[in-house]
Amino acid sequence: MIMRENRLISFNFGNVSIRIPLKGFWFGADRPTSPMHSHGAFEHHILLKGEAKIETEGNTMDVPSKHFVLIPPDVFHSFRIGERGSVVLSFSFYLEKNRRKRAVDYDSIFQENADRIAILPVNAEQEGYVNRIAAGVYSERLSTEDRLTAWFSLLFMDLAEALAKENSSKLTDDTDDFSGELDARTFMIEEYFNEYYMDNLSLHQLAETLCLSEKQTDRLVRKAFGEGFSDHLTAVRLTIAKKLLKDSEKKVGEIASEIGYRSYNGFYFAFKKKTGKTPEEYRKGT
Repeated sequence: MIMRENRLISFNFGNVSIRIPLKGFWFGADRPTSPMHSHGAFEHHILLKGEAKIETEGNTMDVPSKHFVLIPPDVFHSFRIGERGSVVLSFSFYLEKNRRKRAVDYDSIFQENADRIAILPVNAEQEGYVNRIAAGVYSERLSTEDRLTAWFSLLFMDLAEALAKENSSKLTDDTDDFSGELDARTFMIEEYFNEYYMDNLSLHQLAETLCLSEKQTDRLVRKAFGEGFSDHLTAVRLTIAKKLLKDSEKKVGEIASEIGYRSYNGFYFAFKKKTGKTPEEYRKGT
């Protein structure tokens, strides 16, 4: 299939924003050697099979199979496949610090690698994300866009964790569990509910996005929020409903539809069970 090169993948995690222009994205075997060059973006290569070399001014580094390479901005370099049949995923990305606050400073993790080339092992999860990303990038189905963003997010979370472990990055004082903060799936679950609560969500869809079984996914939801998938989806929807009931003049049926309920009755009974009041009583403050 032909890739739509005008696509731009953008997402946030923690205190950084990532932009990936898909023009220049490459996945497959026998990637041609790039000429010596530099640019203002990070460059990322994931070598799944074979060997490669990174050449810089006065230095050559070997890249073994099952390793990834992170090349910082403004470094003159060339990436060269070492043998026929090598398989690599390559793309560039722009990283900016945003105003979102997280216990782990992701921006610092990447900036600590802004003056060196990092070569680190690829784990099985990263390899799975790569294969899904490649399929999504070359797909013409618009429905893959959300999952493609999720898979890139998961890949970058693993990348940040690997870089932090190698550099022994310092945590902020209010953080006790670094691995928990860097748990990509927990973060994606949170984003998933916040972004798509109004849609016809299912545990199956979330599990597919996270590359997990439904049982594993529900366990993660319970760990993150203290309740299962269905209960948390209801809680998110009703939180929005309360705000709309108090701050807008929209009809109750309209609010029910807006937050993802197919019928007024379903919304009515869920709201009363959770709050002890009907939507109309809540709006009136009775």
